[in-house]
Amino acid sequence: GAITGNSTSLFAALQFSATYGSGKVGRYNRTSRTRDLLITVSATTTERLADVVTGLATSGSLLYASDFPGNRVRVFTTSGVWLHDISMAEPGALAVDAAGNVWVAQQSLGAVIQFGPSGERRNTIQLPANARPASLYFDATSDQLWIGDEGPDMN
Repeated sequence: GAITGNSTSLFAALQFSATYGSGKVGRYNRTSRTRDLLITVSATTTERLADVVTGLATSGSLLYASDFPGNRVRVFTTSGVWLHDISMAEPGALAVDAAGNVWVAQQSLGAVIQFGPSGERRNTIQLPANARPASLYFDATSDQLWIGDEGPDMN
């Protein structure tokens, strides 16, 4: 799954359960250590053996969530209010840079795509053949985007 957080909460993608189905994100209060909100990210009800929410990231009061079967990145407030979607095929891992740009990994295509804060497409990093970007991290101190690769080279 996917996990992210801010100073008050942790957000974690939930696996399939008979009670909640799939495609949900739980918000957990850091102080009480309890789940205080359940956010529906994906409308899928059939996925059982694969991740549905494949990436999460927070920036200020915003929560970004990759809805893999829905081919979109959903943007919510950290209170769970849906704001808008960014359409794209097979979104995966997410990171947000210091300027508020959202970086989205497309594992099967070996690419990482940058979107502006309002969802406009900006840049694409095309990785070498056979690369499979599976995780992203933006280091604000060095102003660098780190990409974890699950391809054969594991770079």
